[in-house]
Amino acid sequence: IGAGVTTHPTSLLSFGIDYYVYTAQESANFSPAPSESSLGTELDIGAGFAYTNYLTFRATYAMFSPGKAYGAFTNNATRFALEAVGRF
Repeated sequence: IGAGVTTHPTSLLSFGIDYYVYTAQESANFSPAPSESSLGTELDIGAGFAYTNYLTFRATYAMFSPGKAYGAFTNNATRFALEAVGRF
């Protein structure tokens, strides 16, 4: 399940935030906490710039927090991405 909001303060700029919750329909037998189905949550924050109608740039920061299904593994995973999208 996920939800997000993106706003465009100008025609060239965009800012967005997304939040996701990951769960499993079944518990894995090898899981440290076999009765838990919570896989974790993810928070994404991004900004975009439309250089032209054909070229846009975007920067995104994402953080994943593992759920109870991972047991003692509680380290967060982070990602930073820079994107350039061209349309022909």
